Amino acid sequence: MTATYRLDLRLGKDFNLGKGMSFGLYVDIFNVTDAQREVDVNSYFGTVLIDEPGQQIDNLGNPIDTSGFQPEPIEWQAPRSYFFGAKFEF
Repeated sequence: MTATYRLDLRLGKDFNLGKGMSFGLYVDIFNVTDAQREVDVNSYFGTVLIDEPGQQIDNLGNPIDTSGFQPEPIEWQAPRSYFFGAKFEF
């Protein structure tokens, strides 16, 4: 499996209101590059793990033909998303 990467950013600005009070605005941008790589792959054929070398057998010891099995992605990185927020401190 290839390496995954992700870039998240936070931009914010605080405003001093005096007397120990402040107000802030911020935006979070998750997965800036919008990478959509797979994170997890289904590598099981029934109850048998396919990426083990050698002949595969079931729970009763019978051989299993897994030659046509193709592992498929079952989980991906989340797409780019934005969150906006405000805070008030006193």
